[in-house]
Amino acid sequence: MNNQVTALSQDLSEKESVRTEILDMQKEYDRAYYDLWAVDYEVSARVNATLMSLIEANITITSYLWSMLKTADNYYVTFVSPILDETADEEKYAWLYEEGIVTEWWVVPPVYEYIVPGTIIINDTAEDEGLYYNYTFALMQQIFDWGPIYVEVNLTVLDAYIYDQITSPMDIAKNQVFQIQLSTSLLTIGILSMSFLVDFSAVGRKWKYVYVVIGIVCIGIAMYFAFFL
Repeated sequence: MNNQVTALSQDLSEKESVRTEILDMQKEYDRAYYDLWAVDYEVSARVNATLMSLIEANITITSYLWSMLKTADNYYVTFVSPILDETADEEKYAWLYEEGIVTEWWVVPPVYEYIVPGTIIINDTAEDEGLYYNYTFALMQQIFDWGPIYVEVNLTVLDAYIYDQITSPMDIAKNQVFQIQLSTSLLTIGILSMSFLVDFSAVGRKWKYVYVVIGIVCIGIAMYFAFFL
């Protein structure tokens, strides 16, 4: 039972580490995406005010989209490639997809050889983006022809999975270990109390009754913990 608690504790530490990694990844996507909206709005405003040509606008948007590829590369290298390559990290990340925790937003038809089985996929459209500059979405499709533009983590499902699979079983196992330890202690006290009856001259008559009661109660509680809890 102690080995089970230890294994669950190690698994919980591992899952908490993955949770931190996946949330850091989403923060990078959030930052990149909100920055894209800012760049897109500024470019649109400048083009509409004839302060920027279409060529300059396209170069500005394209340059920023290329910078967003770093976030996408990090996602694939860290969370996707290890599973598709069946390396030692496969078990570390596969549950994120098997449990529907990760959603990929693609701006082009998905490249399925780059998708981990179980991944939720949403095909993005220009209407979904809510972008201001007319050509931004088309440029996104050119730059991100091999992967998603955004990856979302479902925290509710993530935390529920960790609780159901690890935290709750670990709490139950810890409680069972405590009950076993308590039962063992009570049984020991009971046996030691009853052992005084072996030497009748060691204690008086009244104390014999006391030791018998203590022994019976302790052994009885120990048996209750052992068989009914």
